[in-house]
Amino acid sequence: MIKKVMSTIQEYDMINKGEKLVVGVSGGADSMSLLHVLSALKNKYNIEVIVVHVNHGIRGQEADRDEKFVKVYCENNNIVNYIFKCNVKECARNEHITEEEAGRKLRYEKFAEVLSVENADKIAVAHNKNDSVETVFINLIRGTGLKGLVGINAKHNNIIRPLICCSRDEIESYCEKNKLEYIIDSTNIKNIYTRNKVRNQLIPYVKENINENVVDNIFRMTNILDGEEEYMEKEAYKIYKNIVKNSRKDCIEMDIEILKKCENAIIRRVIRKALYELLGGNLKDIHIGHVHDIINIMSKQSGKQLNLPNNIIAEKNFNILKLFIANFDEIFGYEYKINKIPCNINVEGAILNLELIESNENIINTDNIKYFDYDKINIDLLSIRNRREGDYIYIRQESERQKLKKFFTNSKIPIEARNKLPILVQNNNTIWIVGYKTSPFFAVNENTKKVLKVEHTIGKEE
Repeated sequence: MIKKVMSTIQEYDMINKGEKLVVGVSGGADSMSLLHVLSALKNKYNIEVIVVHVNHGIRGQEADRDEKFVKVYCENNNIVNYIFKCNVKECARNEHITEEEAGRKLRYEKFAEVLSVENADKIAVAHNKNDSVETVFINLIRGTGLKGLVGINAKHNNIIRPLICCSRDEIESYCEKNKLEYIIDSTNIKNIYTRNKVRNQLIPYVKENINENVVDNIFRMTNILDGEEEYMEKEAYKIYKNIVKNSRKDCIEMDIEILKKCENAIIRRVIRKALYELLGGNLKDIHIGHVHDIINIMSKQSGKQLNLPNNIIAEKNFNILKLFIANFDEIFGYEYKINKIPCNINVEGAILNLELIESNENIINTDNIKYFDYDKINIDLLSIRNRREGDYIYIRQESERQKLKKFFTNSKIPIEARNKLPILVQNNNTIWIVGYKTSPFFAVNENTKKVLKVEHTIGKEE
């Protein structure tokens, strides 16, 4: 396996002699094999290895066991190591992302931190052939373009994956042959995550019932598509440079007539490239539907605008397609604390009247009058204001909530209106987006004792 890793390092130009590598080590078979192989190649490449282990704070004693295992191994082998403890659940909650996404985010933040502190050159992680194939399956199921079928890149910027051509079976055999101990993450066998379902159920089914070489075959496909993807990106970049007439940090303008002459595959890539540049390399919340919407307005009348996630506006201005970031968040903010009930609040040319009702019978919500379970509301945290970062609203049930930013986008609320729109909110938990949606979390039910009635009227307070 060491020869295969050396071949991968050479093929992708991963390591230069004399470099310092930050190696992510969880304690599992993959990362322990990576650490063992790189240690064996230290003299050949004259490299220095530094280990980073991140305890996610999720699996309790098992996570503490992993941390101790990695630390003891490094100390016994005179390897410099950094151990971090992070609160993944808190990060997921604050960032409104899954625990998987939060764990990855925190890991790479710590890798980058050590890279800077140690003045190191590369970050080495232990993704293997099976990981890449699993990623292809996940992307395919979600609906992906060519890029998603490439799987996991062997090298991306300063991140390298020396084990990417090694299968999980090869890695486990390497551990056995070298008497290399490793720990097993119990969550890997629980089919509660999409990746685990693909790894433990889908791929074994395909191997047994359709093609036993599925992993090797799909991995070979990713290598072929990687070359196709690279070529398409280069062609798109040539067009992009040719059609951009004006480019600033918050605005990109492109020549529509030249772009229209291109094939659709190139047009899509050029627009994604522009969005990528505009958003600083982060296309989160941007999907293919948004790209198609941008393409469609190129055929509309001049002045046509389109609201997109992340405060992006696409605008056709005669022969120019303009993509820019609208800084409505910086215009103004307002907030009216609810100190007592009943009360009248005059906000943005409208009046919100709040009062308490003792009975929950014969209650009918209308467009302008809404009723809420006051027993679930803490008046000390209650206010009427415009949106803030981190605001969310429950959509269907207590366990399903959505960021207001996403709700506004999905509801096609104009960007310029979003910061003016009043919301009745308890901390960041939205009770009513006035004129749009109420939260089922605060809905009145048979157990409600006190009811909060809120009436919205247009006009000036007398």
